[in-house]
Amino acid sequence: MSESQHLRYQKRLIDSDGIVLASETFGSPDHPAILLIMGATASMDWWDRDFCLQLAQNGMFVVRYDNRDVGESTSYAPGTASYNVADLVEDIVRILDGHSIARAHLLGMSLGGMLAQICSVKHPDRVRSLILMSSSVWDDIPALPGIDPGVLDYLSTKAMPAWTNEQEVIQYIVGQARIMTGSACSFDSERATQRAREEFRRARSIASRFNHSRLTGCEDLYGISSKIQHATLVIHGDEDPVFPWPHAENLRSTIPLARLLRLSGIGHELPAAVWTEVIEAIIDFVNIAPQDRETWNESRPAL
Repeated sequence: MSESQHLRYQKRLIDSDGIVLASETFGSPDHPAILLIMGATASMDWWDRDFCLQLAQNGMFVVRYDNRDVGESTSYAPGTASYNVADLVEDIVRILDGHSIARAHLLGMSLGGMLAQICSVKHPDRVRSLILMSSSVWDDIPALPGIDPGVLDYLSTKAMPAWTNEQEVIQYIVGQARIMTGSACSFDSERATQRAREEFRRARSIASRFNHSRLTGCEDLYGISSKIQHATLVIHGDEDPVFPWPHAENLRSTIPLARLLRLSGIGHELPAAVWTEVIEAIIDFVNIAPQDRETWNESRPAL
């Protein structure tokens, strides 16, 4: 592949059923597609552009997109609940259709990993495999540890910024990223600030991001993770303050065809220091899993 194919980039707004979803692609559409699904309150900017480019340089057609209420996708008035979890799952299909992708590897982070799990069961023919990062099963299991109190305090009791004040919003978003960081890597304040600035300037309504805290729906599908038939790679930091390590172990044991990659000293984050390790694991996984779905978990050495 030529360098121009490696770095091919396109931005597209997908308009489906009155819902507008902003998306970007990297690499050649002739290559296997991997759809990046971000978690709650975060735009696609949290899938770092350089990370996406490196995936594309390794032979993937990379698609990232904004969920509703973040970035340039359809947004609703702050404090409203105009959609539910099932709608966000159907948005995954809207993105695939909008890019004429029949089947894709789904890479979901946090809530995005749960949306990917639901999609894999509701739309199995659209999914090649699952990569679940910093996520958990789609279920309500009281025995699993909850979110770190410090994170809850920051998100629920810290004074919110004036959402029209760019500098205040940037400081708030950077602070949120900082408390998600593990001990293995120093916090990259410059990168976090740049990302926060892009989020603020791209957003239709930056305050609407917290509508995600009102999400409900698909409770009837609790326990669905055990029904997943796609090969699955679980990637998780062992210092994750949102989904502590037992969530990763439970996810690995619940999904029948799952392997687990442990990122030592990593929090609820995807820092540049682990990109090489993560990308190598993803490329190895997508090259073997779909072809050897029934036996790959037993025949491949543990990561």
